[in-house]
Amino acid sequence: MANTAWSVVTTKNNGDVTWQSVVDIAASSATYYTNEISFMGPDLSNNNRWVAVHVSMAAVTSTHVEVALYGVTVTGGTKFALKTTLVANLTTGAVLNAGGVVDLNAYPAAYYYVGLTTDADDAANDATVSIFVPGAAI
Repeated sequence: MANTAWSVVTTKNNGDVTWQSVVDIAASSATYYTNEISFMGPDLSNNNRWVAVHVSMAAVTSTHVEVALYGVTVTGGTKFALKTTLVANLTTGAVLNAGGVVDLNAYPAAYYYVGLTTDADDAANDATVSIFVPGAAI
């Protein structure tokens, strides 16, 4: 299965939007990325550029899965690490959901990716990544 495209799953009257994508994690030790995130670029209308990120998995069969924020300067460009601990590590049978808030002003990039890295061979699992973008500055 390939990653799903980013789609809007919730829109509120005040302009808040929640985007969601599913990352396909194959059975190997590697880093897997979401599709490119264009809705958090420099033109984000939220003046403070704060967003909330939530990652969940049904199972983690390796010791843990690390979740990091990556950026690129041009669409499809070379990824560079921005924030190595975007949310808490997802762990075997204990933490299968984690969330956090990030100020994108501290991590400037034209486009973003969320990367998920397994620490050992992991069984094929999917990770659901949700990003909440407030409609107004917080």
